[in-house]
Amino acid sequence: MANRMGMCPNIGNCSVANSRTQVPLTEEENAACPECGRLLITVAAPGGKSMGGGRGKLAAAAALLLLAGGAAAYFGGLVGTREQASPVAVAASASQPAPQPMPRPAAPATPPAVSQPQSAPVQSAPARSEPAPPSQPSKPADGAAPAAAPAAAPAPAPEAPVILRISGSNTIGAKFGPTLVERFLASEGYSVVGRRSPVADELIITATRDGKQVAVTVAAHGSATAFSDLEQGKTDIGMASRPISAAEVNRLKTLGDMTSPSNENVVALDGLAVVVHRSNPLAALSTAQIRDLFNGKATDWSQVGGRAGPVHLFARDHNSGTFDTFQALVLGKTPLSDKAQRFEDSRELANAVAADPNGIGFIGLPYIGPTKALAVAEKDANPLLPTVFTVSTEDYPLSRRLFLYVPTTSINPLVLNFIEFALSPAGQGIAAEVGFVPLTIDSDIVTSVPETAPAYFGGKHPAGTAESARAER
Repeated sequence: MANRMGMCPNIGNCSVANSRTQVPLTEEENAACPECGRLLITVAAPGGKSMGGGRGKLAAAAALLLLAGGAAAYFGGLVGTREQASPVAVAASASQPAPQPMPRPAAPATPPAVSQPQSAPVQSAPARSEPAPPSQPSKPADGAAPAAAPAAAPAPAPEAPVILRISGSNTIGAKFGPTLVERFLASEGYSVVGRRSPVADELIITATRDGKQVAVTVAAHGSATAFSDLEQGKTDIGMASRPISAAEVNRLKTLGDMTSPSNENVVALDGLAVVVHRSNPLAALSTAQIRDLFNGKATDWSQVGGRAGPVHLFARDHNSGTFDTFQALVLGKTPLSDKAQRFEDSRELANAVAADPNGIGFIGLPYIGPTKALAVAEKDANPLLPTVFTVSTEDYPLSRRLFLYVPTTSINPLVLNFIEFALSPAGQGIAAEVGFVPLTIDSDIVTSVPETAPAYFGGKHPAGTAESARAER
């Protein structure tokens, strides 16, 4: 029994254990460490011979595992507080696989504004900043994740949740729609932060209330996209510069009857202005002449009473409700000339016409700006210019209505609130402000009646007298 050796397992708290010193065992059954008093573990006899045959080998192996495990646990904890690990900890950890870091959840990708599947996506939590690594980090073991960068990057600002999505007509969505959104948000108690455009003809309008930021998206890619987006659940409100077609009504029947007053809302009136360069001497054209120009039958201005020169055509694209209205009211069953240059944006079309003395195009009233609008005559009627009066009475041949379409099945409470705001005096004031014709009728208030007016108008001359006849003349 005197040739047995033992080792103290109290690594980290005892110098005998830390130095892995082997202590000769006495004949006592339970020998203790001379420094800390912990029971010693039998490991081997002097000279490296194992004790007890197979059982001695197992005991020695078990002791070494315990010692290695204790060293790894103790000195592994020290690595987090010391710049360099001790040789004992490194030796102990070398016999075990390198620990793998916990996987960090991937940050969710920011979805495009126009294709939000939900009307109010959950705001992502801000990323936590990580502490800087030690000044002399140890080299990671094989298979371990690479060390973090010396300085943690600032956490990105979280995406504001989208509370309302509007898409469709560029005629409405270029100016009228965004202005409606901003004033509507203000009426709901929000402070508008601003607009940003991630892609052409799309806006994200952000606002805050009670310290929380929200967003409303406006995508203006044409009236046809209003109905496709409603069908696919990509929008809450569809903007259209033409009535919904029978085929579209059938496609959207699961959302309700889109021609009913609860789904189809006329939000303003507009006139389709036929515009030319300001130097063009023409003042008026008939709908037949306009048709001949745009279907390619007439290719020179002299064929419609203008000065000689080739006709350059500018038209809205195939998704546009403006083009659909022009097709219905002017072209009829004849196709648009393939020589026409197409535009998704009314403002770009107006600028193109304004830069071309031989150009002609068609746009909504708010976009006439740098061009000259022609008076339009239908058949033998007198030509009329597109004015607030001629459009509001719908006497102008190319008058049209502007629509907001909503599904009956919508569960977003802001949808109905927005429609009510658009139809309110405040909303109709915005329609007039941006150049459309509001649905409201303004009347001049007469404060006094001239004395020369007939009596039935409040004047002093009885009806039928010579004085009243002269007044009526």
